[in-house]
Amino acid sequence: MTMVIHTQGRRSRGERGFTLVELLVVVIIIGILAAVSVPLFMNQRRASWDSAAAQDAKNAQSVVETYMADHGGTFPGTTAVSCSDASGNKAYLDVGAHLNCSPGVFLMVTPSRDGTSYSILAFNQKTTVKKFTYDSATDAALQTGTR
Repeated sequence: MTMVIHTQGRRSRGERGFTLVELLVVVIIIGILAAVSVPLFMNQRRASWDSAAAQDAKNAQSVVETYMADHGGTFPGTTAVSCSDASGNKAYLDVGAHLNCSPGVFLMVTPSRDGTSYSILAFNQKTTVKKFTYDSATDAALQTGTR
């Protein structure tokens, strides 16, 4: 009982401080906020990785279409071109046109047998959620699917 009176006496004289219960409440609130915000942050990272893969596929489409328009409507070469290393190095078509890849993005451009159409596959290696495909013979726009 004297301890309670002594504690109340200290508080009444203007000494400030937090009780253990108040500190525990603050720690619990911080824990709840962290539990809610971390998954949201991870989803944003995944979305940005997928966005990089989609943008690289669109850029590859533009590079190949420009090349084909300048060279009689044919794809340069008959082998697939891929850009799959994590450093973002450029992949070169047979005649020197290059495709840029963002770090971590797998990108492959595959010509048809006659060289008049092509397909594109792109996905980010850091996520297993989305893949992006385009076939110049059948698709009007980039298609999104799951891996």
